[in-house]
Amino acid sequence: MKFCLIFTAFCKYDRKTRTVSECNPDTNTETITENLKKAVGNIQCDATRTYTKPCKMIGDCIYKDMYNYTECDNSTNLATGTLKLKKSTGSEVCQAMQTVKLPCDEAAMRMEKMAEWKKKKQQKRMEKKQKRKEAKKARKAKKKGKKGNKRQGRRLGRNF
Repeated sequence: MKFCLIFTAFCKYDRKTRTVSECNPDTNTETITENLKKAVGNIQCDATRTYTKPCKMIGDCIYKDMYNYTECDNSTNLATGTLKLKKSTGSEVCQAMQTVKLPCDEAAMRMEKMAEWKKKKQQKRMEKKQKRKEAKKARKAKKKGKKGNKRQGRRLGRNF
């Protein structure tokens, strides 16, 4: 038996000391900056990495992305979407729906991810439904088999 050791090189960034910017209400994104913690393997790593992610919180209000964006506006390269209020964490009055504008490529990516997630969820439901059907069929066959044995025994004069 042979063993193969696979070693990959990667950069590890410190999430505990990261800085997160305020939410930009126009794009509904926040910018995160993380410092390099360590480099594993023979690889060059940037001292810091910066990326953006969608805001979940605007002020004291936590919103849920509804994944329904308009067609891309070519003049501004933005798509408009809506966020639905999930919960309020403070005394601030929150709007039930919040309108946001995202870059077209990000809006398309979000909608694509949601479509994939829905497809996987539907597939899992169908598999679960199929397993339940098969289990029910097996129980019926087992039950029918037991009844058949009793009937045969009675005909032969035996009691099971």
